[in-house]
Amino acid sequence: MHRKALEPIRQASNREHEKALTQTIRVMSSESVPPGYRRFPVKSPAIYAKVQVLSSKRGVPVFLETDDDQPDRRTAYWVHEEILPDLARWLRIRIFPISDIVDRA
Repeated sequence: MHRKALEPIRQASNREHEKALTQTIRVMSSESVPPGYRRFPVKSPAIYAKVQVLSSKRGVPVFLETDDDQPDRRTAYWVHEEILPDLARWLRIRIFPISDIVDRA
């Protein structure tokens, strides 16, 4: 009985946690991104997931820059400077092809 009473509270907590992990704001150009953010052209879903987790821990959103002609095509992520040291540490212990980290276009 006690477990059933706590279930709605647990579900609400999980929803809030998931909401915090998905703070992504879509922008059409870099001019819409506030100061303190750096462009991060990442193609790897694993790296983007880590960016989301680190951003949610700091309480800062991630900005997703899209192409004017193709709004579904992401151009780059803009991440807050606060998460870059943690992201760099995480990237050092993982193995990713350089093409997943650096945009050569």
